Amino acid sequence: MTHYHYIAWRHFGRLILVKRQHMNIQSCETWECINSFANWLSAFGTILISGIALWLSVQDRRIYVSANLSLGFIPGDDPLVVNRRVYILEFTNIGHRPVTISSHYWYLPFRKGKSFLMPNLDSRVSHFCSKFPIELTDGKTGHIFYPEDFFSSVLDEPHKFLFHENTLVAWLRINFFKVKLSTSVGKLINVNVSKQVRKKLWKIYRAA
Repeated sequence: MTHYHYIAWRHFGRLILVKRQHMNIQSCETWECINSFANWLSAFGTILISGIALWLSVQDRRIYVSANLSLGFIPGDDPLVVNRRVYILEFTNIGHRPVTISSHYWYLPFRKGKSFLMPNLDSRVSHFCSKFPIELTDGKTGHIFYPEDFFSSVLDEPHKFLFHENTLVAWLRINFFKVKLSTSVGKLINVNVSKQVRKKLWKIYRAA
């Protein structure tokens, strides 16, 4: 093939390519082409819906509990007057699956293992506390109340818990202790401890 024939073939080939592309664009303007895209979209939609349904079924089987430790008040000696300061451990089932809370416990720095406390034995708050184990359905809430002086006076040996004799250890325990809820299926729920609770405990410790 000579140089002139090559140039002619190159331009002729481009002409054929452009013509074919133009024919393909024109052919896609028919209902047959549109229907082929509709089949693809239908298949994609089916897969997407199946995936969402599977995700929702998995979410329904999971346990979702919101738990917080905060400050509050309950009725005191006079049931009509809300004036007794307490620490409130509140836990709510925010999922669809029912959950049974079996107990709660504390983790402290420089103290091995779990620490189980039973503020429900204190007559001042016992009738307000939820009884363990407690089953929570969707939206149901449970409560545990600690009297304000529980950690400084009610415990037999406060210095072995939060209010350690060493100021540094006490500061670390008050600012970094953790509270967890245990469930009947073995899942642990972390309790969110408000800053006001830690500040209050530190203030009481410093005043002692």
